[in-house]
Amino acid sequence: MTFWALSALVNGITSATIGILVYIKNKNKVLRLSYVLFCLTLFLWSCFYYLWQISANEAAALFWCRNLMASAIFIPICYLHHIYALLGIYWSRKREIFLSYLFAFIALSISHSHFFIRNVQPKLWFKFWPNPGIVFPYFLIIWFLFVIFGVVFIIQRLKVAGGMEKNQLRYVLVATIIGWTGGATNYFLWFNVPIAPYGNIFIAAYVIIVAYSIIKYHLMDIKRSEERRVGKECRSRWSPY
Repeated sequence: MTFWALSALVNGITSATIGILVYIKNKNKVLRLSYVLFCLTLFLWSCFYYLWQISANEAAALFWCRNLMASAIFIPICYLHHIYALLGIYWSRKREIFLSYLFAFIALSISHSHFFIRNVQPKLWFKFWPNPGIVFPYFLIIWFLFVIFGVVFIIQRLKVAGGMEKNQLRYVLVATIIGWTGGATNYFLWFNVPIAPYGNIFIAAYVIIVAYSIIKYHLMDIKRSEERRVGKECRSRWSPY
């Protein structure tokens, strides 16, 4: 098994495991759902990436490439959905989320055509690497814009956040930089820039770091809320007034 196939396998297993863990541990329904959707898209993308890397012929490689990019369409949108939920602004931006998913389904309708991925060919030491179709560069620009929007919202909230929220957002910002920078290394070869996707393995780091921040700080918040409630009850019980 090559490093590239192994990195996809690690990303897939990590996404599935952490997604299930967050679903079980986190009680915030909107945050839980948005993060699980994000993990699901990463899991599907990673599975198809693995199948692409072990493909024995051009037809199979092209088929799995088109499937992995069909999954990738939803990754930045689920990311932004998750960030909105994390920041507590999901309900005020439901229309944006709806339009984002609408865009994703429109893109999905052409993801298996030559307009999206033209073909595959040998590049560097890869036997079957995809070449972009005519609409792919525009999709890629929009794809990264979703991520940039998420980063901007995180930074804006960091300026006014405090306590546990500030710590959580720091984790998310660091994870975003690591994970998305690593994932971006997949696209140089699409445009014949001779840089291999060495950063692909760091996608798993995003999933782990963000899940840690969600579970740790959410559970701490529950614990502290419970402590405050019990403390108030004790004070009222023993108060002479």
